[in-house]
Amino acid sequence: MKLNFLKILFIFFILSNAHAVDIGDTAPNWQLKNGYGENVDFYQDTRDKVSVLIYWASWCPYCASLMPHLQELVNQYSENNEVVFYAMNINETADPKRHMQEQGYSFDLIMNADPTMDDYNVPGTPNIFVIDKYNKVVFRRVPDTPDVDVKNGVQKAIAAALN
Repeated sequence: MKLNFLKILFIFFILSNAHAVDIGDTAPNWQLKNGYGENVDFYQDTRDKVSVLIYWASWCPYCASLMPHLQELVNQYSENNEVVFYAMNINETADPKRHMQEQGYSFDLIMNADPTMDDYNVPGTPNIFVIDKYNKVVFRRVPDTPDVDVKNGVQKAIAAALN
């Protein structure tokens, strides 16, 4: 009986200390490789830029629905050197680079982004963060939000972070 109580107490302790990166929090730094095998240091490479992190996988049907809407934003900001879109590939079973090429996506692909999932408290796909020039989270996708509303939320967060 005492052992079960300790197990329950331990689980409660772990769950109560789980912290989701939320609006106003500092986004954790990371160093990973992009789709070309080049090193990307998040803080260094996004200094004075607004960043959009899109956690996705090629097999995810929700990602397949959302990504075209986000690609519209990539196209809209393609001439703006102050905004970068990272496709943070996680839990992958296929070739994400080929998938992005086949779909016509031009996000900056980050390969094997799984190590950042705990830092950002990402339980699965899709998950989206907009991070301002000071590495503060200014938007986080709320689960079950319609794709168009997510796109509009990201767009508003980018615009506000650029001002």
